[in-house]
Amino acid sequence: MGTITFKKETICYTQTDWEELYADLYVPEKGASTSPLLLMIHGGAWKAGSKEMNLEWGPFLAQQGYCVMSIDYRLATPEYATWPGVTEDVRAALAYMREHAAVYHVDPERVGLIGDSCGAHLAVLLSLEEEFAPSVRAIVGVYGVYDVKQWWEYTQTSRSDDPVGLFMGGTPSEMPDAYQEASPMYRLEQALQQGHRKEMPFLVVWGDEDDVVSCQQSKDFVQLLVKYQVPHKAIEYTGHKHFWFSILPWLEGGRIGDEPNTQLIPELLGFLKDSL
Repeated sequence: MGTITFKKETICYTQTDWEELYADLYVPEKGASTSPLLLMIHGGAWKAGSKEMNLEWGPFLAQQGYCVMSIDYRLATPEYATWPGVTEDVRAALAYMREHAAVYHVDPERVGLIGDSCGAHLAVLLSLEEEFAPSVRAIVGVYGVYDVKQWWEYTQTSRSDDPVGLFMGGTPSEMPDAYQEASPMYRLEQALQQGHRKEMPFLVVWGDEDDVVSCQQSKDFVQLLVKYQVPHKAIEYTGHKHFWFSILPWLEGGRIGDEPNTQLIPELLGFLKDSL
């Protein structure tokens, strides 16, 4: 695709009991033709981050001809566990774009999901929703959380803020069924065992020195895809840790002109072109 002009719009796509939730839309100006939709879900341990983390990816992908929706979603606090409510938010985002498909010249049956860290976790869960699964044609997970219990165990020694406990509202021993239900590894394997969603391709990306979300999470997820012969491409970037995909105001890096994003861009565009 060549470079396409676009317009940016910020919309309120849903309202929770606590707040209105907003999304940044980057809409290609392509005349009467429709665009595939890319829903971008930020990371931040389910308790931080915002739609602004994709301030560079949104325009860049819109210029390639994709309608991009970068969303905020409810964030966990010590007083407010957001599981499973946050899944309502990502569902509401796709529902909004489906309802307004004609306004934004979007093809609601050609959807790609892109998430980094905990955004990848939410992307996989959304792809398994019965209402939306048929329209999701591609999933991109960047250093994702795919096993919630495993990450809870990892964070008990690697950090002090207990992001998984805040998100879930308890420990794995207190709510084992909920931890299973919240884990993409478990949910995806259930779906695959039932013969669902095998045709949906994945691009799974991580850095081999990640000490925030262990790279074993991505490796185990890829092994699940291999086991069930799910179309996928896996890319491990040597010498890279966490926080390089999207912009965090308090950290350096995360720009699309930085490594390894410069290496990822052609892989990502090729994957999206083939899938959508």
